[in-house]
Amino acid sequence: MFDPLDISATTGAGQTKSDASKQKLAEDMDQFMNLLVTQLQNQDPLDPMDANEFTSQLVQFAGVEQQIQSNANMEQMLELEKTSLLGNMVGYVGTGVEVTGQILPLINNIAAGSYSLDEKASSSTVTITDSVGKVVYFTAGEVDAGRHEFMWDGTDNFGIPMDDGSYKLTVSALDADGDPVGVGHTVFGVVDSLSMENGIASLNIGDTSYQLEDVLAVTKPF
Repeated sequence: MFDPLDISATTGAGQTKSDASKQKLAEDMDQFMNLLVTQLQNQDPLDPMDANEFTSQLVQFAGVEQQIQSNANMEQMLELEKTSLLGNMVGYVGTGVEVTGQILPLINNIAAGSYSLDEKASSSTVTITDSVGKVVYFTAGEVDAGRHEFMWDGTDNFGIPMDDGSYKLTVSALDADGDPVGVGHTVFGVVDSLSMENGIASLNIGDTSYQLEDVLAVTKPF
C-alpha cells in the first residue's frame, strides 16, 4: 500500500513546497485508486477484501490534503509579510544610514565610517584593505576613549585612486601596556536598493548588503 504521509518532493523553479506536495499527493492518490480498483476486480468473491484498510488509507490522504492546504496558506502569509516588509523599507532608498560593521562602501571617491575605543589607548591604526585582503591605505588613528568618525577619499597611500567597491575598515589600538583595546566599527552609506533573500531583507549600498537590524541611524546623505 502507499504511504500518503510520505509527501516529500523536490520543488522546481517557481514551485512552492505546498505545490510540489499537492502534485505528489495527487499522483499517489491516482496510483492508489488504480491499485484499489484492480484489487477489487480481481478479489475472490468468497473472500472479499477488508474495507477497513483502504478506508484508513483514504482517511490519511484526506488528512494530508488538509495539512498541505494549511501549509499553502502559511506560505501565502509569509509572502505577504515579505512584501509588506519591503514596502515598509522603501523609505530607506536614497537616504544615508549608519550601520554596524566593517565593510566600507567606496562610492564616487567617498567612504565614511566611525570607530569607538573602549578606553584610552596609547596608539591606534586605521587600516583599509581591498576584497582580497591587500592593504590599500593606513594612517594613525585617535587614541581617546569614545567615538571617532573617519572619512576616506578613496586614494591609497601613494595618492592613487582606488576603484569604487567594497573595502574593509579595521582599527586596532593598544593601551600603555601594549594590550589590545576593544574597538567597535560602523560605516556610512546611501541606500540605493533593497533585496530579499531567504526571507531576510537587506539594504544595498553599492555592491554591499546590510541587514535592517544593523542600522543604527538614518543620516543625511554625505
